[in-house]
Amino acid sequence: MQSLGRAIGYAKGLLQILWGVIPLSGLGLFLTLITYALWRFYVAGRQDFLLLVLCIGLGILLAVSLLQLLIGILLFFFSYKKQSLKPIQGETQTTFWTNFKLKRLFFTPSLEYSIRWLSPEQIEANLEQRWNQLHEYVLAKRRVEATQVTRQIYIRDLLGLVKFAWRFTLNQTVLIRPNVQRIGINEALKLFSMGDEISHPEGSPVGDYIEMRRYGPGDPVNRILWRVYGRNRKLMVRTPEKAISHRKKTFAYLISGPRDEPSAQTAWYALEKGLLGEEFVFSTDGHNLPTTEKTQAKKMIITSSHAPTPANNLESFFSKDPDTNKANCIIFAPPEPGPWLATALHLAKNRSQPLTVLISIDGFRDQKLKKHWKSYFLETDEHFQRQTQRSKDIFQALRGHRINVDVVDYKTGTLVPHQQLE
Repeated sequence: MQSLGRAIGYAKGLLQILWGVIPLSGLGLFLTLITYALWRFYVAGRQDFLLLVLCIGLGILLAVSLLQLLIGILLFFFSYKKQSLKPIQGETQTTFWTNFKLKRLFFTPSLEYSIRWLSPEQIEANLEQRWNQLHEYVLAKRRVEATQVTRQIYIRDLLGLVKFAWRFTLNQTVLIRPNVQRIGINEALKLFSMGDEISHPEGSPVGDYIEMRRYGPGDPVNRILWRVYGRNRKLMVRTPEKAISHRKKTFAYLISGPRDEPSAQTAWYALEKGLLGEEFVFSTDGHNLPTTEKTQAKKMIITSSHAPTPANNLESFFSKDPDTNKANCIIFAPPEPGPWLATALHLAKNRSQPLTVLISIDGFRDQKLKKHWKSYFLETDEHFQRQTQRSKDIFQALRGHRINVDVVDYKTGTLVPHQQLE
């Protein structure tokens, strides 16, 4: 079956290449056949003068379009390999020039050029004309690190009669970092960093039971606050005050996935601002060896976009080091359920300290607003609604299992209230 699928893939790629180099488009091929039929059966057979003029006009139109396309193809092949391409460095959601350009002559006005990146993916490429050259600029939607760029050039005329498509690969270093310029979650991330240097003044160094949270499966019954239950009918339990000074090391893990860019930006920001503390251990999907260096951790965030999905190294990361049981452990997760959910639940059962899961999204849309008059004035994009619902599903699946779950709205830089997630 694998060999058959591979053969089908090769055949499909070959057909795409052949169709790309055929100069006539579907419309151009149809018009050519119509012109030939009129000439063969009416002009040559019946000497129809009106159809003769029509066939000559169509023939000239096709010939001019083909000639312009031929000039464009020759210019492309003579120019694209001789360019000195500089390394590309930029940030996600930012437009920048790539130094790739093509020549275009003034006597080919009906030609249209377009370009797209086949590898790396999730990068939108466009061309802008300046005098007799076309300059490429791109918008990266995802972090990436690559040494080669595979592009596809597409040339067509305004009428859509002729076309040309060609794939080519050029050596060019590409480094796209997460964009953290718009992030405003400094205060939100401080909740998960090192915190105060000392414990609560009324508590012992190991932490007294002076805090409370919702009751969850596995919590001791003798810690239930029955007076609180009598007032508001909510089961609350006493929890130890977090003596952060005894947990100086932070273990952080980034889960990769198709929609992990907000969580990658959050992890990058935490490293950049030192919110993980002076001593930290960091790892991501696709990397078996963790790091304690900020520079290496940032590189791991970028290269995690190439990790296979799913690539769940979460359990091995928290199981190899015994210090994770008494340290501050944070999981930067995308709003995508996966095998990591079951792993997080399994890890939380064997820990003496709660596990923290921080879900990052790029826009929260509360479904309850659909029934309110404000919903008519708010953006109701399907993407935002889908990731909002998935964030709620993850929150419901993890809460109450010795896991602190919070959702960060990356665009507003705030934590989503738990009342909107229940």
